[in-house]
This record gives sequence, C-alpha cells and structure tokens, in this order.
Amino acid sequence: MIWVVRRPVATWMMAIALLVFGWVSYQRLPLNLMPDLSYPTITVRTSADGYAPEEVESQVSQRIEESVATTPGLSKLESRSKANGSDVILSFNWGTEMDQAIQNVREQLQITQFPEDVERPLILRYDPTLDPIIRIALSKPIEGSKASTLADLRQTAERLIKKDLEAMNGVAAVRIRGGFEPETQVLVREDWLQARNVTIDQVIQTLQSENVNIPGGSILEGRREYLVRTLNAFQNVSDIREIKIRRSDGVEIRLDEVAEIREGYKERQVLSRLDGQESVELEIYKSADANIVSIANQIKKRIGAPETFGFKKVLNDMAQEQQNGGWGYQDDSLDTGNKTIRETLPEDVSLTILEDQAVFIESALNNLRSTAFLGAFLAVVILFLFLRNFRATAIIGAAIPMSIV
Repeated sequence: MIWVVRRPVATWMMAIALLVFGWVSYQRLPLNLMPDLSYPTITVRTSADGYAPEEVESQVSQRIEESVATTPGLSKLESRSKANGSDVILSFNWGTEMDQAIQNVREQLQITQFPEDVERPLILRYDPTLDPIIRIALSKPIEGSKASTLADLRQTAERLIKKDLEAMNGVAAVRIRGGFEPETQVLVREDWLQARNVTIDQVIQTLQSENVNIPGGSILEGRREYLVRTLNAFQNVSDIREIKIRRSDGVEIRLDEVAEIREGYKERQVLSRLDGQESVELEIYKSADANIVSIANQIKKRIGAPETFGFKKVLNDMAQEQQNGGWGYQDDSLDTGNKTIRETLPEDVSLTILEDQAVFIESALNNLRSTAFLGAFLAVVILFLFLRNFRATAIIGAAIPMSIV
C-alpha cells in the first residue's frame, strides 16, 4: 500500500493499462445465445426404407440397444421406432469423454448385424450452438399451379439469397427448406416392359452405365500433360429419351418406348407455412468463431430488414472500424450504395424474418446493463449513507467499475 501511495505515476500507469486491456477484452467477448457446452448425448440414426414400425423395432432398434447397452458412462437409453427409420438416443453422465464414447459406440455397431437393405447407422451429436441464428421465410400469392409457384420461390431463394448470404464473412451455410425441387422422372410402365420383353433391371443398369463421366487417363506431349475424359452425363430430358436398352437377343429398345420421361418435382419431406400459406424457409448458420449479434446485424442490413435495438449503432461502429482499417477486411454488405436483397426480389415476393437470436441476446444485454447501473448506483448511495464522506465514497465507487473492467 505504501508503494502505491509513494509512486502515483506508476500506479496510474498500471490502472490505465488494466483499463485498456479490460476494455479491449470486453469488446472481443463473443455474444451467443447458448453457452459453449456439449450435451452428453448421442443419437444413433438408422434408415430402413419400406420397414413398418414393428419391423424397425425388432430388427433395428433392439439390436442397436443390445450392442450399445454396455457402453461406459451410459446413464439412459431410449429408442424411437417409426416407419422407414429408427433413432436410438444414448444419454451419458456429465463429465463423460464424448469422443471416447462415440468411438466405443462406433466399434460396437461395427460388429452388429443388420438386414442387407438397412443402411449403416449414423452417429449424431446435438450441439445447441449449431442451431440457425436467423430463419427467413419467402412467400408469394399462389397464381396458377401451386407447385410451379413454390418451385419459383425455391429457385429465387437458391439463386438470389443463398449465394449472396453465403458469401458474407461469418456465414457458414444457408439451408433451404420447403417448396418444390425440380427433378427428371423416369416412370417405367409395366405393360410396356412386357410388350417389348425388357426387365426393370435392364432399365436401371442402362441408366446407371450411361449417366457417367469416366476419366480416360492422360496424354503426354513434350512437357505438357493432357487429361482425357469421356463425357456422357445427361444434360437434359432429350438425352435421356435417346438412350437405347439392349436386350439379350441384341435388339435395341429406346427408353421412351418403355417409360414416360418428364420434368417433375422431388417428393417433399418438409412443408413450411407462413400465416397458413405454404412458403420457402431459409435457415442461416454462423461460422464457429463468429459473433451472433454482429453477423446477425450484418445479415439484416444485407436483407434490408428494419432496425432493431442497437442495430443502427452496431453497423455504424463496424463501418467506422473498417474505414480506420481496424479489422483488416472489407465486407461489401456494409456498403449502403448496394441494393439490399429485399430490393432485388420480384415485387410479388415478400420476405419475413421468422426468428432472430440476436434480438433476444441484445434484449438480455440491455437488461443486464440497466441492472448493473442500478446496482452500482444503489451501492454508492448505501456507502455514502454509512460513510458520510464524499471523497471516501467516490474512491470506493470508482473502484467498482474499474474492478469489473
């Protein structure tokens, strides 16, 4: 204490250094909705196409339960058998080394026998930080065919929004759900097969063998090396129609003589609705080291969403930092001269933000700040009531924020 009193300059330098380092550390603190933790659970997911729940239970789920029941650290085991698939959930004691637990489960599943038409199990882990930080919905009035309208919406999401957002710093991926995905369908007619003496296996083998690009080695010419490839992948529907199936007697049958070939849509696994109307949903995932509030505000700025909480201030601070060269990278999404995604969409397409984790985080932080200031004020008032000295109260009151920083 005597050293601190006798050397005020050194004391002030140390205090200022602590304040500077504390403030810089505060600015770099990540803002996330969930803490950085890993739930001690593992999900073993198995696909069994064409199996009823009873068969899934007896031939898949029970075998997995028997094989993993002796895993060290296992506290709870439950299974969910449904048509075409099984989920076996393993819960472990807190503190269990999950990497080792996954390795143990994988080794036990390797020696477990399943029916030939059942796919090998997948080992999945749930991490709350992998949830999407923002969910967006695209919708438009249904005009004409509902399938074509939803297909146009999905195409708009893939071409205009997905590519744009995935190019931003801090965005790991954009996942699209709902709508219709186009696909080329080959609908084989059984009566046509019988009339031309062709089997379904011959059709499948012909399609698999024709729709390939095969590497053919390389050619050396002096110091140059040329790669040789055989390009035979399908480009359009007409290429598929021209395929010929060779029968055992040598006769060639065109594919369109035994099957109907048309442009259609994939079977939907997910259906999204907004206000009772079908829509297309986009889920935006952040990079592992990205700040949720910062990247969410950048995304909303790029989308053209209305300001929320400290949205405008954060963007202004970020733009100022970039002008000063503080971050070492440039982000075109902060250029106010560029059109937002909302402005590039067709007039009849509406964009709605369904979920935004940054709103909850900023609300919690604002509540924390107000509570901290109120607590500090009440602490200083109580100190003054007991000490009855402004100077002593000011010294102790100054120590509160300094100790926090």
